[in-house]
Amino acid sequence: MMALRTIHTPATTHPHGHYSQAVVHNDTVYVSGVLGNSEDRHVGAERSIEDQAANCFDQLRIILEAASSDMSHVLKLNVFVARIDLWPRVNTICESVFGGHRPARIVVPCDEMRLGSLIEMDAVAAVID
Repeated sequence: MMALRTIHTPATTHPHGHYSQAVVHNDTVYVSGVLGNSEDRHVGAERSIEDQAANCFDQLRIILEAASSDMSHVLKLNVFVARIDLWPRVNTICESVFGGHRPARIVVPCDEMRLGSLIEMDAVAAVID
């Protein structure tokens, strides 16, 4: 069995709990949830869903790169939105980020999120050889 490798990069939001930004096992990276707003990155809860989704994707990109992966290797994306009526706008951003790449995905409407965020995302990706 291969050892687990935890990822922590200071280039993105610091975890505010007992978890790693990501964990790599074998050739797979598991990225923890990242919020759309962030005190560390100066993206507040008052920002649009587009700004918050872009912030999520920026953070995912940074963490994936630190784990020897990238957005084109995302296998599964989990998206949590504060209101389901925001979903069409988030889907448009997903299309612009992934282009022709279509990872498996779920969208979960949920109630209030930490710090008033409108969106949270986590991902599973393949490590680049």
